[in-house]
Amino acid sequence: MPDLDCSMVPDNAIGELHRQAEMCLQGTVQLATALDQRATATSGIFGVGALALFTAAAAMSGAAARPIVPFIVGAAVTAVLLFCGALFCAWAARSADFFVAGYEPRFLVKAASDEHWMLRYAVEDIQTRIDANRMAQEYSSRLFTWGMRVGLIAVPCGIAAFFMAVLFELRLPF
Repeated sequence: MPDLDCSMVPDNAIGELHRQAEMCLQGTVQLATALDQRATATSGIFGVGALALFTAAAAMSGAAARPIVPFIVGAAVTAVLLFCGALFCAWAARSADFFVAGYEPRFLVKAASDEHWMLRYAVEDIQTRIDANRMAQEYSSRLFTWGMRVGLIAVPCGIAAFFMAVLFELRLPF
């Protein structure tokens, strides 16, 4: 995306343009916070589910006199996929460089001789910040989506693994 050039924006419009740009930048921060909260919560849910199923599979394999292999296989497959989904979601919620609204005065000093030029500079810079925030959001959103996909297929794959283990176990000669 080409850089924004605000040099032709009329002086009476640049203030409103700056206000709208600040609101948009603040909106990207709010959306990123919401995505992080969803990804963190989903990661926790998938992680707890994976841990519970790993524990159940370990208990079934170690405590029983004759372990029920299909249950162990189904639980293990589901747990592995839930754990992978949790990892994707956790990676989506990781810390990343993100721009927030507002400026430190040292960044505006070079344009401070004229208020309109300062606002033009700020609007152009805010557009760059918005673009960077949106790129970071898109990446996190893709990771979160993959985490959800992997987590959602965990149970059907575990059920399929259970039935495959049942069929395989029926064919064993011992």
